[in-house]
Amino acid sequence: MEVSDKPSAWAKYLRRLGDVKDVAEITKQSTRTVMRNADRGAMPFGFKIGALRRWDLDEIDRWIDGGCKPVRTAGKAVRS
Repeated sequence: MEVSDKPSAWAKYLRRLGDVKDVAEITKQSTRTVMRNADRGAMPFGFKIGALRRWDLDEIDRWIDGGCKPVRTAGKAVRS
């Protein structure tokens, strides 16, 4: 098997996933605050896998780089 520098065909489907503890550490918030902020739309909601919530850590990084702007207001999704 040969190692290549170019991304694989699967690279666009791969995500770095994190749980609430990972997001709390990255954002310097408590786990409870992360859940509250995600539920009210102040940060990315993440997605559910069964009963578990996971976040795409690249999305969290982009959200932080973008100034931590709310992603949802008054129950409506904000798209940029």
